[in-house]
Amino acid sequence: MMRFLGLKSGSKWFVFLSVILFVFLVITVFSGCIDERKPELSPGEVDELIQELGSENRSIRINAENELSTYRDSASEAMLRTLNDGNESVKVRTNTAYILGRWDEKRAIKALVQNLDDESPVVRENAAIVLEVLGDETAVEALLETLEGDENESVRSSASLALGGIGDERALKPLIEILGNESEKLSVRTSAAEALGRLGDRRAVDLLILKLSEEDYRLRFASVRALGQLEDERAVVPLVGILDNNNENLSVRKEAVYSLGKLGDDKAFTSLMETLQAEDLGLRMASVSALEMLDKERAVDVLLPVLNNESQAVKVREASALALGRLGDKKAFESLFYLLQSENPELRLASIEALGDLRDRRAVDPLILIMRDKREVMVLRTTAAYSLSKIGGNEAVDALISALDSDEFEIRRAAISVLGVFGDERAEEPLLGLLEDENITIRLFAVDALGGTGGLRAVEELEQIAANESEDEYLRDAANDSVLRIRDRI
Repeated sequence: MMRFLGLKSGSKWFVFLSVILFVFLVITVFSGCIDERKPELSPGEVDELIQELGSENRSIRINAENELSTYRDSASEAMLRTLNDGNESVKVRTNTAYILGRWDEKRAIKALVQNLDDESPVVRENAAIVLEVLGDETAVEALLETLEGDENESVRSSASLALGGIGDERALKPLIEILGNESEKLSVRTSAAEALGRLGDRRAVDLLILKLSEEDYRLRFASVRALGQLEDERAVVPLVGILDNNNENLSVRKEAVYSLGKLGDDKAFTSLMETLQAEDLGLRMASVSALEMLDKERAVDVLLPVLNNESQAVKVREASALALGRLGDKKAFESLFYLLQSENPELRLASIEALGDLRDRRAVDPLILIMRDKREVMVLRTTAAYSLSKIGGNEAVDALISALDSDEFEIRRAAISVLGVFGDERAEEPLLGLLEDENITIRLFAVDALGGTGGLRAVEELEQIAANESEDEYLRDAANDSVLRIRDRI
């Protein structure tokens, strides 16, 4: 059973979506109330929390960050002062910088630029990393000076990546010079190659192609990745050469597959098709993804035999099923339908999801049966509900409305969430009936779903909930939010 539960990650979207929706709902509801429940922090409390950012205990650091995030307005000024405080520990300063970067606090740029000259290489490297996150071109000149003059290769590597991420063309020439300089440290050259991909300037393509023959595989890998990002057709033939070379490092070949997929040039089709027979599982998986991005019709004809090949690895067949669903060619229906009978739960789950993406109404009845079958693993049943929502139609809506009366919480929650996305007016009355449910989570989901599918009748009921001071506070806030969404919609 635990193995089945493990299916809830990755491509198994519905259960994951339900959880995320609930968390988002709660956060949305709570966000308007936080300031009313907690007073502002005193300067001393802010300083204490900043000190806790340097704790060796991860839970203490996380708690401090959460508290500071809650009181961002009162905490920012003290945190900005901390960045350049040489009396503070390196850990406090760097963790403070990371948080300010996540907050997109542009006022930190000046202090971070100053930190590029700090005596600590850790502080200098951290400054470059956070400046990339902030993405402001005012930091480019300082980063260029760091790239050319810092004695620490980790700092210079981070400066390279930051310049690529910011995307200012002033970085092009220095990065090209570093990549072409064979006396430069390997880590800095590798970062320069990656940065040129991020920069997005195709004037770097010729040099990156040249670097595919470098002795060190790490530099070849970075060059392959950068060529995929630049999406220039001149790279297709050299990248096919990398892929077809069985003596090439496996990680470099795999990255060539991804890059060829990004380039979207059909000249790579034959090599990618042949890679489906490679010994390495990762190469085969990557080829499925890449083929999906090329000629759609040819990809279907190639991936169908892979899906039907019972001697092929389950993971490759699973990836093929999902790709065929996204490609949307109804030629795949019979094969995907057949997989619903597979003994392998991963293949069954992939076929259920793919049939939803295919949007073929022939799948409605079997998906309804799966959703209702209590012998089935729950993740298969909830995914069937999600796939029904993608196919649509009266039968699917009726089945989902019927599922609101299920005695199973997960099925009810799935049906409520899906009906909220559907926008079918027939769902309004059944969802309104759930506003009196004894389970507060069901009521919260119903309130949220009515925001997506309800009309004027729902507005009346939701306004009553919002005005009822004896109701759960979060339910009242959710009702207010749904009323606003309905009014915006109608």
